Amino acid sequence: MNYWHELSLADWRAHERKGDRWLPWKQYIRAFKAAEFHYPSDAMSGRGIVIPAGGHYLPGAWVTVNLLRQTGCTLPVQIWHLGPDEVPAIYPELMAPMDVRFVDARAVAQAHPARRLGGWQLKPYCVILSPFDEVLLLDGDNHPARDPTFLFDSPELQETGSLFWPDRVRHGPKSSLWDLFDVPYRDELAHETGQMLFDKRRCWKALQLAMHLNEYPDFHYQHSHGDTATFRFALHTLGQPFSIVPHHMVAVPVNRKVGDIETLKRETAQRFLIANRAAAQEYIDMPEWEDLAAVFLQMDPAGDVLFEHRSGGGGGRAAFRLGGENLFVSQFPQEQTCHDLIDELRGHVASLPFWDSIETAHGERISHKRRAGMKTLFRLAAERDAKTLIETGTLRMEGNWEGDGGMSWFLARYAARAGGRLATIDTDPNALDVARKTLGEDLARLTDFVEFDSVAHLQSLSQDIDLLYLDSVDYIAAAPQKSQAHCLNEALAALPHLHDKSIICVDDCGFPGGGKGGMAVPYLCENGWKIVHQDYIVVLIRESEGRYA
Repeated sequence: MNYWHELSLADWRAHERKGDRWLPWKQYIRAFKAAEFHYPSDAMSGRGIVIPAGGHYLPGAWVTVNLLRQTGCTLPVQIWHLGPDEVPAIYPELMAPMDVRFVDARAVAQAHPARRLGGWQLKPYCVILSPFDEVLLLDGDNHPARDPTFLFDSPELQETGSLFWPDRVRHGPKSSLWDLFDVPYRDELAHETGQMLFDKRRCWKALQLAMHLNEYPDFHYQHSHGDTATFRFALHTLGQPFSIVPHHMVAVPVNRKVGDIETLKRETAQRFLIANRAAAQEYIDMPEWEDLAAVFLQMDPAGDVLFEHRSGGGGGRAAFRLGGENLFVSQFPQEQTCHDLIDELRGHVASLPFWDSIETAHGERISHKRRAGMKTLFRLAAERDAKTLIETGTLRMEGNWEGDGGMSWFLARYAARAGGRLATIDTDPNALDVARKTLGEDLARLTDFVEFDSVAHLQSLSQDIDLLYLDSVDYIAAAPQKSQAHCLNEALAALPHLHDKSIICVDDCGFPGGGKGGMAVPYLCENGWKIVHQDYIVVLIRESEGRYA
């Protein structure tokens, strides 16, 4: 049942403008309005909560699920994610007793494909395909102050079939959205989609349209900030009313302290007044809020705090993390409980094996192209009790986890857990300074930052090497021999110091000709080593006991 694809036009192009500048889109809308959409009653029943979350949003989802249960909510909960890598095993294990089901949207998409399925697209997707007639969607960084079940029986939902909460932005009369959807301008706030409530039977057709809008972000996100307008204009386009909580969100400052919620409410009201005066602009984003707002508090229909959305003004910057400190929002009634729950989760994670703890607490730092190889590497290191670690080519850029991989940080954390020590070697003093800063004071104490030629340093060693990570000299496709020859020379220099349980790992092998390992890996395989993992990085161990002379 590919509900929203029943009417899809053949790959229309947003930029094709003939006569009416959005003719292909408006043709689609006319066809959509005339179509009938069957609600699959046999596949839907009851009420439930869906949480689109995975990866670094899972600590927040853990907090939300616990708050729901502790405040008396008994509704079933589904957590939707994008692929198995987004959900470390500990989360389903911990949440199974709380009637929580994890749903892999990538697997569901085999039967119900979507043109695009990322973070924003996951919201309408999981609402539509969840098995509930009535659905409360909560973002992974959105936490309830009390049991929200009463919302399902609220007059607002009963009247229109949907309930939304206000965003801090509005689309003025010059916004292209009104013309695009052929909807008369109205002075209204946008919807903040971190929490939404639907009676799916009554909103079924609008949800299909909202899904379609999000499937074409290359077109629709030009006119709106992500998904924020898609649900509202889907309803407007079909002439379907909706309910919205009649109380502004409250923005909690991150860079100064405010004594009470009432003060914040007054400040927020003043900012919305400024926005009203500026409503003639095409899009009001109020950028001065970005430096202040770290958390948004949303009210219930009576005006009391109901949700804490830790969106940080975008990008989840205030979402709960297992590593480092989390912002404390004293105006949220359940804040101390939230932090206690994070501490409890940290305790569970600390008992995991090293790699499992990394995937759980720092999954957002793991390079996708290196993930499988890193898993093999660190599990081998733990099995073989590796303590002396050497890396050639240090971490050079802050935050470049997907590009360079940031392996110095992972190796240093492993050394700390194993009671070992890391030496990271580089000829660039600036790179070593970046590595020191990224590792932080505690990990840097367990690390030797060696400013020297890697081959010469390896030749001069007087100790055994348990784990050798080769990643120096950039691979250049036009002239691969330089990095390949250097990597081979590093391996040759290290061989006298490697023993029968040593591990060698070569980075950047996912290029034509074997990348950096194009010479070293074949040589090692011909001389007593075997590959135990091979993709973007190659992991090798000795085939037999003994030592190279």
